[in-house]
Amino acid sequence: DENITDIAYHEPQSRSITGEYIVENGDTLWKICRKYGGAFNPEDVQKANGLHSDKIRPGQKLRIPSFSQS
Repeated sequence: DENITDIAYHEPQSRSITGEYIVENGDTLWKICRKYGGAFNPEDVQKANGLHSDKIRPGQKLRIPSFSQS
């Protein structure tokens, strides 16, 4: 059986950038995350792009984060 002590030793995931996304009319950070299968959340996109809010506009280029094992 796995217990809490065992879980603490699992390798953490690290953030990396996978590519770029051009915001389309009607997009939100949540919609963009869903287009990528929910591999990251809106806060990850905000951090990867230095955004201070969830406001985005059509034509804006966003870096898309992913998670990979360290």
